[in-house]
Amino acid sequence: MRISKITWIIAVFSPTALASIGDTLPEFHNCLEQCYNFMSCSHQTIFEKIESAREQIQEQQQQQQQRAKGEQEAPPLLQKREISVMTPETQEHPIEDFATEYEISALSPFKYLWSCEADCNYKCQQIVTNKREKTGLPVVQFYGKWPFTRVFGVQEFFSTVFSLGNFYVNYISLDRVVQQYYKNSKSDPQQQRYSVMVAQYVVLIVVSLVGWSFSSLFHLRDNNITETLDYFGASAIILSNFNAIVVRYFSLFKTNTNILSLWYGILLFVYVSHCVKLLYNWDYWYNTMANLVVGVSAMVLWCLHALNVKRQYSRNYIMYNNSIQLLPFETKLLTKLNHIGLGQAKLVPVLPALFNLWLFVGVSFEFFDWAPIQRLVDAHSIWHLFTILPTIFWYDWNIWDIEMMKITDKALR
Repeated sequence: MRISKITWIIAVFSPTALASIGDTLPEFHNCLEQCYNFMSCSHQTIFEKIESAREQIQEQQQQQQQRAKGEQEAPPLLQKREISVMTPETQEHPIEDFATEYEISALSPFKYLWSCEADCNYKCQQIVTNKREKTGLPVVQFYGKWPFTRVFGVQEFFSTVFSLGNFYVNYISLDRVVQQYYKNSKSDPQQQRYSVMVAQYVVLIVVSLVGWSFSSLFHLRDNNITETLDYFGASAIILSNFNAIVVRYFSLFKTNTNILSLWYGILLFVYVSHCVKLLYNWDYWYNTMANLVVGVSAMVLWCLHALNVKRQYSRNYIMYNNSIQLLPFETKLLTKLNHIGLGQAKLVPVLPALFNLWLFVGVSFEFFDWAPIQRLVDAHSIWHLFTILPTIFWYDWNIWDIEMMKITDKALR
């Protein structure tokens, strides 16, 4: 296929423009038309009609935004239309391409998540991508997303697996953090304030469990509903993490309850406003920037907090090192850290800084996007893999941090 000079110039100076042209290719449209005809995709359920209408509204909003910015108007999404009668000359694909190739195993419980139209869309993406690779053309995105190979009906297999991995490491942390909450809440009034801090971590775990559930559903089967849930869940996790470090770093849990309530109210207002804005006008750039600002701010605060803890630990090393109260928590951490070669007591105070650096490296993959390796592993899936490791140690460290704070506060009284 020849590319016009204007398109070529746009592609050179804007790689994203070239990357997402798959759904505009004539061969993709022809493939869809033939597949709809062969597979008799003429019936729409009420749910498919709702999703189709929502896609059209979303596309119209995107076109209005592009016209306002003076950008080239994006071609409309392919509309479900009457299928014309195909002649032998126009039938480029044998029926086997659609009836037998890329089929989901009958044993897969996810087989029925794919409507006839969605199944055709997937198969045509695979067919067109195969032909482009054979002719030496680059792999391109379809509707702004890379083509993935389904595994037992799972659309993005490794992203789904790694999302479930994140769910699991949060789940196994919940019980011991809840135990710490009850332990502190039953203490004397002077100690009960620490339960407020532990409660922030309980909230963070619960929100993370919901968010990673949504992420798993989205990567299992990408549609407008699961994508919306995934984005809202991710924003909730980022904001909950930001809340935890703000409450800890600025010791809001030790302040008047009115101040803490005001802080919660501000966070809730910000989150609801963010979600409503996206529902009213879905803007990927705005969502990315909002999450990036909050996420990076949390990273900076965690690193600053780790440095404060390091200074405090070094200044009173003998007191902390001989503390029976701190010993079991530090021993548990060091036992885990031995498995990754970090089992040194001097590293314990700065673990948040080390793990946030790890997360920064992981999220950087998101800014160097590439076509999925073997159509299975992409930058986003690697990011999900990176987020598993810190969580294994995260809540153990926070419990250790609270116990250390108790010793410090007691010594100052």
